[in-house]
Amino acid sequence: MAAIRVVLYEEAGRSIEFTGTSNPGNGGYSLSELVVPGGGATATSSLVTPFDGDIAAHLEDLDGSGIKFRFKTSVAIAVKFESELLFSDTLPFNVPFDPSASVCANVVLRLETTAGLGGAFVLKMTGHVAASGAVSPIAFVYEVVIDDLPTVLFATMPSLCLRMPECGIDLPNLELNWDLSIPAPPYRFPARSFALDPLPIRVAYRLVEVDVVLNGGDSIVTVDFRGLIASAFGPECEFEFVTFTITPDGTVTAEAKLIRPTEMTAPLPNWHLETGCMLLWGTGQELNQVLAWMIPELDGLALHNSAEWRLRILYDEMSVTELRVDLTSSA
Repeated sequence: MAAIRVVLYEEAGRSIEFTGTSNPGNGGYSLSELVVPGGGATATSSLVTPFDGDIAAHLEDLDGSGIKFRFKTSVAIAVKFESELLFSDTLPFNVPFDPSASVCANVVLRLETTAGLGGAFVLKMTGHVAASGAVSPIAFVYEVVIDDLPTVLFATMPSLCLRMPECGIDLPNLELNWDLSIPAPPYRFPARSFALDPLPIRVAYRLVEVDVVLNGGDSIVTVDFRGLIASAFGPECEFEFVTFTITPDGTVTAEAKLIRPTEMTAPLPNWHLETGCMLLWGTGQELNQVLAWMIPELDGLALHNSAEWRLRILYDEMSVTELRVDLTSSA
């Protein structure tokens, strides 16, 4: 048995690599550890399920030593390795996870028959972050995704990203620095604008801040949009803030302060947005408030406050494919 390294990236003394052993007698290998940059140090984790395979089929010797290898960018037969990770003393990236809560981590490696098929390497860590005495009631996900195995080892390290919690808007990932301890919340995102074609919906915002705070003894997650401008079926609307709150039971609520064309503060209806589908639902009271400023001409049309409604819009790149409204009225 001989110790081996299988390197994905190597840059300025840092690397992403697997370590394990080879058996020259039968031409096999077994990878048992993953090594990644930590917060200024190296973090090694054990693979619960070792990655075993054939050296000639999967690996390429980099210097003829039989010690340092790389994965082939294409193989004769596609193979997928997947394992949970166990850490010793140092967590990768020095993430600000709550030490009393469990941290889940796993790694996936795919070797494809054709180079460039994507999703070759995914490292994901999921846990509850701690900030100022509060612990997030929902999990945050830190991940590294390498779409294609690199052809050059000495390349720029792939991005370490923090995926934002689900709040109804698909926020971009927050790219983080490998060398530093990952900061605790709040996390801030710069300005962004986007459209939901073919729906006539345009959204832009100046700043988004995601934070974990204490509220009456409970920890909650807030997603706070500032300077948000939206246009849809009615007039263009400008908000001083739109704040989503995620409670320990996973409930998402939202409140907004509208400053143009009229000024008001009101709760927003529940909503979910993903590619090809927008869903809105809530009570009659919420819908009455929304209609009052979106379509003032319908101000005389009001639902009973306890009525329940649901609006679903399905769409593709060309047009709206389905528009469905469900209303349950109450006496």
